[in-house]
Amino acid sequence: MRKDRISAFALACCCFLSYLCHGQTAPARQWTRITPPNDINTNEVALVRGRDAQLHVAWKRQTTPQKMDLLHTAIDADGNVVVEAGIIVEGWNSLTAPALVLEKDGRLRVVFSGLSGVSGSPYNAGSVYSAVSADGHNWKLVPGQLSTSGYAYTGPTAAALDGKGVPIVAWEDRYKPAFQQSRSHATCRRAAALTLLDSPLMPARERC
Repeated sequence: MRKDRISAFALACCCFLSYLCHGQTAPARQWTRITPPNDINTNEVALVRGRDAQLHVAWKRQTTPQKMDLLHTAIDADGNVVVEAGIIVEGWNSLTAPALVLEKDGRLRVVFSGLSGVSGSPYNAGSVYSAVSADGHNWKLVPGQLSTSGYAYTGPTAAALDGKGVPIVAWEDRYKPAFQQSRSHATCRRAAALTLLDSPLMPARERC
């Protein structure tokens, strides 16, 4: 009799736990596309979480066979799009996958490379550039270049902040990784025999 009671109690516990796990089903979430439906899966987006807990996303969009835009949108903690796709730069001949960082003052900075297609423009040199925004709505290109390379547009870019809030930027230079640490857009560049994913150490950094 005692064994039967224990078995019945155990069965009741199992049924109760099953109800907790399956009976109280959370409402289904709906996925929302923020990039164009004709986008390709190799087009990597950049992500950073803002101080307001919004997820900021930057990506490139092919508008014609010869032209591309760089766009930004923001998503709140509930998955709602709170900043619709807005232009960072538009009408460029070439753009790399961007990188996003949140600066110490709360501003957003997007780092990218490309060719603006405008003859004589400082943004048509194939170097690394950046744009900043205080709210994600209005973006301003920062004057100058983040590298001396004219081939940075051939590969992706990456960016992060060090402990002092100084941007560290990495890019591909004819398939050779390189990086720079700079407080401004000065050209302190060091080509490095390292891979950004495999090497735990970086060589001594040049400071601007």
